[in-house]
Amino acid sequence: MARKLRARSPLEVFTQRQTELNRFLWTTELVYGLVKQDKLLENLPQDEPAWEVLSHVRSEAWFPTAKSRRQGAPTGKYGGTVAQMRRQVDKNIVVVLWSVAAMFIAEFETYVEARFAGWFAQESARRKGPFTIPAPALLLKSLRARFGPERGGPIAAEAVLKADLMKKIRNLYVHKGLRGIPRRLDDPELASWVAQVSKDALPYTAKQAEDVVEQVIGKAVDQSKAAGQAQKRLGEEFFYALFTLTNIRKFVVALDAAFPPDPAPP
Repeated sequence: MARKLRARSPLEVFTQRQTELNRFLWTTELVYGLVKQDKLLENLPQDEPAWEVLSHVRSEAWFPTAKSRRQGAPTGKYGGTVAQMRRQVDKNIVVVLWSVAAMFIAEFETYVEARFAGWFAQESARRKGPFTIPAPALLLKSLRARFGPERGGPIAAEAVLKADLMKKIRNLYVHKGLRGIPRRLDDPELASWVAQVSKDALPYTAKQAEDVVEQVIGKAVDQSKAAGQAQKRLGEEFFYALFTLTNIRKFVVALDAAFPPDPAPP
């Protein structure tokens, strides 16, 4: 008789998705690296349309759009020149990184919904509209109200606040783009975040939040400057995206160990 496969836990599913996103991120970055290292575009006519010069490459990018076919001059979905394509390749890694970071936070929210299905059903029933997963600090407060203190002691403030700050930065990027993310320690958005997480309703002090700002934002600013000195174009956004993967993962692992199973109501 065939053995019945054990259903994977929410943490196992989250870990698998993280692995897939990591592989997507770094294989994509490696492909960009190969294009640049082997100078695959540099030796081509720079002012010619890429779809003409690279027509021998099989790609959906060259498939004519419906609009261009109607106009009688079918061109591909990508209409830039070779030179424009080279510049875009240089910019793409930041877009890829932030796409992965945003998807990773979505996976975090999916994990919470599955891992704490009873809590999610309870919170959803209290609201008329859709219920969205709160930021890590407020999420932990809500879970403590349902279950009591964490097993094995409270989750470290640093772990909670770093995850919370990464979601804040992700929201700034999603709603304001690169111009909205902090690039200095005295950014007003950071002061607002410190005030928010150190309200009386949350067990964190302004000093704890400020220390996390120094560790996360200060580190990103310093590493961006060091990259510039080494002739690398890596802005703070590059490091924030990487920090998102690290800090959200740490919070999820701590959260999973802290509370008992919480199945959905029958």
